[in-house]
Amino acid sequence: MTPPTDPATERLNAALAELDATMAEVDELQRKVDHVTSRMDTLLHRTVRSPTANLGANLRSLDARSDVLRKALDRARRAYAAARKGYHQASRAYREHHDQVSVRQAAIGTGLADAERCKAALERCLTDLLGRQADPGETQAQRLDGANRYLPVPISRFFDSLIALERHLALDPDYDHPALRHRPVSFLDVGCGSGRDLALARSSGILPFSAIAGFDADEMQIARGRTLFGLGGDIRVADALSFDYGGFDVVFSVRPFPDPERLAAFESRLVSTLSPSAYLIAVLPLDLARFPDLDAIDPAHGIWKKTAPTRGDAS
Repeated sequence: MTPPTDPATERLNAALAELDATMAEVDELQRKVDHVTSRMDTLLHRTVRSPTANLGANLRSLDARSDVLRKALDRARRAYAAARKGYHQASRAYREHHDQVSVRQAAIGTGLADAERCKAALERCLTDLLGRQADPGETQAQRLDGANRYLPVPISRFFDSLIALERHLALDPDYDHPALRHRPVSFLDVGCGSGRDLALARSSGILPFSAIAGFDADEMQIARGRTLFGLGGDIRVADALSFDYGGFDVVFSVRPFPDPERLAAFESRLVSTLSPSAYLIAVLPLDLARFPDLDAIDPAHGIWKKTAPTRGDAS
């Protein structure tokens, strides 16, 4: 498909085409005039040497033909002059238009840079505000039970992943909706801590949710999240290695175990119980590519999709 052109470019292209056409017409008429003039010169020399009635008649016919051609040539030259003027006007308008485009592009670039700075500033502010409410114990890397403590993903990265997922959902026939870009989805946060990411997802408005849920093995964090973020019964205490992940459209997970063997067991459990057509956003996974029924939809954002029921654990 040919990309659309802007009006200034279209006018310039049309002016160039008109200039080419009139130039070609002038060249063609000039060639004909030169040919007739050459024939008239030849006849004049022959008439001077031996005049005849036929030579005179031919000369008069060529003279009339020459007069018609010269008038046509004059018209073509005027059309060529007008085409040149039109081309210069279109060329000037094209330069002015693209100067304006360059200015707008520079402004867009500045706006994008400012937006990135604003995004980073909001990230720092939100992280600081939420961090002030966090339990100091959350900063410890690992709990005594061998699981990672809550690992906060940068807020901007979390939102980028949700935005990318929303684009995929809007194009996925499994999530069609007659009025919305896609149907509302149920969302699960694995190892949610106090539920910060659930609260952010709910408040962001990026995705329409039919339900949000989360679990963590840390009872204190679940208790805090129920009051701190108003999550109530949406979050609960559970074990990632025995949880049933079916029934959720989207599962979000940030490496719940540091030990590779336990992480591999978790990923097997997750994929085997994940519902067909469900999406997974996995941050720092171990090896999800080993599951044949899990497609890497958007590797840059860690987005995978379950395509068929798993038949046994991946080897």
